Amino acid sequence: MIRLIGVDLDWTLVHPSQGVPESAWRAVEEARAAGVRFAVATGRPFGGFGLEYALRMNPEGYHAFSNGSLIARGAELVHRVPMPEATYRRMVLHSREQDLPFYVSGASGRLYSENPPRELHRFVLRMGVGYERVDLLELPEPCVGGVFVITGGLWDSLRPSLTAVEGLDWLEYAVGEGEVVAVADPKGVSKASALRWMAERYGLTMEEVAMIGDSLNDLEAIREAGLGIAMGNAEPAILEAADAGVGRLEEDGFAQAVRLCLEPSGVR
Repeated sequence: MIRLIGVDLDWTLVHPSQGVPESAWRAVEEARAAGVRFAVATGRPFGGFGLEYALRMNPEGYHAFSNGSLIARGAELVHRVPMPEATYRRMVLHSREQDLPFYVSGASGRLYSENPPRELHRFVLRMGVGYERVDLLELPEPCVGGVFVITGGLWDSLRPSLTAVEGLDWLEYAVGEGEVVAVADPKGVSKASALRWMAERYGLTMEEVAMIGDSLNDLEAIREAGLGIAMGNAEPAILEAADAGVGRLEEDGFAQAVRLCLEPSGVR
């Protein structure tokens, strides 16, 4: 049976304008009453509203932030996977050479930038976190992730040199106005690696873990979980990889997914 449910946040639990549906919280309480744990597994930085959601779902349990680079137990960070220093410096120097809008996540969850993307201020307000403008080669703590926000054409030309930097895994997302968000994580770190880490500490196998998600950073976790569930608004690759699909968030899809985890027939 499913004993641990990994939960992506944006567009899975949290609607960008409507917040978390009440049906989602009712399903969480139903599952917790049945002895099922929840673990947030998000690309959001540690802290802010993401941590609030995590603590409401499981106040004393494990939760993963920054795509698995940071894991908290309750409100305390207990596991960090920073980038190698040489890898981080090369990434920063690339950003400077091309004058690229770029920010990084520190091992405390704080964000830093010396050339902020134009949407960064709005992003941190939506996440409930802060950021500092600093010399990135004088970062006051280890880096656990970097984000470039650039035009699609420029990304196409820079992709070979940036992705050649050793020690990184990359995810890229097309966003509005022809821009690409390119996310660099420490190599081997993902939501899937975080779920494996958490499952081991709970004494569970991955067959006892479910993952509910919609985006490309959920793909590996969807594939590795005992039950991978795609939201109705999921990327095509997620829909293809998942064991089951549910409705969109605004159609009570998250509650449907949780209740599927509680059904013995829902476990592969």
